[in-house]
Amino acid sequence: MATQIKLRRDTDTNWTANSTVVLGEGEVGVNLTSGQFKIGNGTSTWAQLNYFSEDSFDATGALVYPNSALQRDTSTVTCPGNASTVVYTASGQYQHTIRLLIQVEGFVGANDIFDTQACEMIIAKSFRANAIAASVYGVVHTSVAPLATFTANWNVLTSKVEVLCTAPGANNVNVRIFATEITTSD
Repeated sequence: MATQIKLRRDTDTNWTANSTVVLGEGEVGVNLTSGQFKIGNGTSTWAQLNYFSEDSFDATGALVYPNSALQRDTSTVTCPGNASTVVYTASGQYQHTIRLLIQVEGFVGANDIFDTQACEMIIAKSFRANAIAASVYGVVHTSVAPLATFTANWNVLTSKVEVLCTAPGANNVNVRIFATEITTSD
């Protein structure tokens, strides 16, 4: 026998009358009048959630983020040992808030032991000046010491935020980044 799964659903009139309903995290609520749906986060009320639509997904089926927010990943960038290398450049001039998930892999010491490092970085760029504030946190690594350190700066030539990787040892490291960029200038 087939199993039937039903989603939370109601008419537009009833959703409006019960707009303080909170959908659980990942719970789908369907508006039977319009055919649109919302996905709950466990804290926002029905009225606070946005409808998903055809425009919510790109041609590949990936989620399109609202208000100029975007997610992107980089190809692997090799950072030479004892040097600083740009490993990430913001997609646009007005991407002033950026969150990065950073993966680093490389050999440590003369024994060529392959290790991994992961960390996150939050970057904020001032609209009033070219000042950058950045914090690297959650640094975890399988090596004795971190494989790399990260800093952020403002490139005045491109007017974009850049992230630099410094590999403190003599060995190269490979860096890959997954980023979320948002702006309030839309």
